Amino acid sequence: LGKVNKAGSPWAGVLLSSAVTAIAVVVVGLLPEQAFVYIMSIAMIAAIINWATIIITQMFFRRRLDPEARSELRFTMPGAPVTNWIVLAFLVLMVVVMTTMPPYRIAVAIGPIWLTVLGLGWRVSRRRQTL
Repeated sequence: LGKVNKAGSPWAGVLLSSAVTAIAVVVVGLLPEQAFVYIMSIAMIAAIINWATIIITQMFFRRRLDPEARSELRFTMPGAPVTNWIVLAFLVLMVVVMTTMPPYRIAVAIGPIWLTVLGLGWRVSRRRQTL
């Protein structure tokens, strides 16, 4: 999405943002009473995915460092690594709670689909980098 045209405009990002906005407009038009809850539930699952990714990445990063390098880190998570697992457990609990509330179930169903799309996009970008 970071590709820009000759004028420096991030055209791919703009197109994706426009498509998502169009989908939101259609949802509001078709389901005016439920649109806000559906859109918020999708934003919530996206936030859960983002925070889980941050925590997991941080865990892998710290694991790869030797103890000396780890002790020199300026920004550390208080109570790590225990707090990493507590945060992940809380995020899983949030997803479980979301499955108990009908308007949020759609987001729980969309979450794995979104992760698959992200994974495929990552693989495509990695292949392009190696070519």
